[in-house]
Amino acid sequence: MKKPEDLTDEEQVNVLQRSVSREIVQEIMNYGVTQQQILHIINLLALELEDNNMMRSIVGLCKSNKTEKLHV
Repeated sequence: MKKPEDLTDEEQVNVLQRSVSREIVQEIMNYGVTQQQILHIINLLALELEDNNMMRSIVGLCKSNKTEKLHV
């Protein structure tokens, strides 16, 4: 594992962005959300992605999760 001072500028930015992302997730979890709400949030966030293929993949997974429960 690299020491912080050995990271490139790009790697440092990535570490900071991931840290902020974890903080956002922690805030959502602290809010007290259900599993269904988490899936809905994931779906809504996926709709905001610039990568259309990734968005469609994630939305498709969210939809397949809903339809699987109906068949059980």
